[in-house]
Amino acid sequence: MGYPRQQQEHHRNSMDIIVTLSALNECAGEMFRQPHNQDRYIAPCPLRIPILRDSSSRETSLSSEGDQSRSSRIQLTFKQGPRNIVRGYTFGRDPRICDVYLPKSSISNIHFAITFNDDGQLSLVDTSSQGTWVSYNGQRSLHPRHYFTWLLPSNDRIEVDIGINDPIRFALLVPIRESRSTDYGSSLTKYLGNRTSADPSLTHLNLSSQETTRRPSRAPSPRRRPWYYQGRELGRGTYGKVYTARDVTTCTWYAAKEFFGAGWQREVRIMKGLSHVSSLCIAINLAQRSQGAYRTLYRYFR
Repeated sequence: MGYPRQQQEHHRNSMDIIVTLSALNECAGEMFRQPHNQDRYIAPCPLRIPILRDSSSRETSLSSEGDQSRSSRIQLTFKQGPRNIVRGYTFGRDPRICDVYLPKSSISNIHFAITFNDDGQLSLVDTSSQGTWVSYNGQRSLHPRHYFTWLLPSNDRIEVDIGINDPIRFALLVPIRESRSTDYGSSLTKYLGNRTSADPSLTHLNLSSQETTRRPSRAPSPRRRPWYYQGRELGRGTYGKVYTARDVTTCTWYAAKEFFGAGWQREVRIMKGLSHVSSLCIAINLAQRSQGAYRTLYRYFR
């Protein structure tokens, strides 16, 4: 079932758009079409439409392929803010508190929220019992993540899977904006200001905090430890290869050195012998990947 009034929603001023969720399977489309979601719902277009652009200033274009217009979509905007600005735009099984209703048994009452962190970066925050998968350019972690935060940059292809037994799968289309996007900046500043001045009684979930992914008092579990997706290869040699890797919670870039065989043991011996290792390695981590290979991470200055 579609909603005719929403058929023209792709003509909105793009400066008002925060993110668009585009269904990638029928389960997601069914969830998006729920009557509860109609004010944010955009029905599939029968014909391919061009990428949305701001004709007056050419400040913005959507980082999506035109084919996405043929999917059921949910669009989050500043104009139609969340029910609870402290939580952000919430998605889950409880229609009384969620902005987007997802009536599926494996979905938590509030499964995740899309919000901004204190630096104004768009984020997805999991608050569920089952966890959430977020993939970047086709890469995702081995396990779904619980109480985890992912930043949502506009220059990556981001897809989300939630639920089990026919999961809900959708793409996140974040508008690409140039530095001159003053209208968007003003809307974001107003949003963050309103959140700061919100009723303190609404802050009990504290979804905007990224501390949910960092537990310094103890080693994080596999489903909460930092996760990095692989970028371009920088080089390779006898003992391993080096490529860029990005922390999905902070968007910080690292140079990751992945070792062949036992090459990581040689690297550790060398590092232990360096008195200036702290200045060379601003951030270093020895991690075991799912394939069984070890790698070290160094802060990478692009």
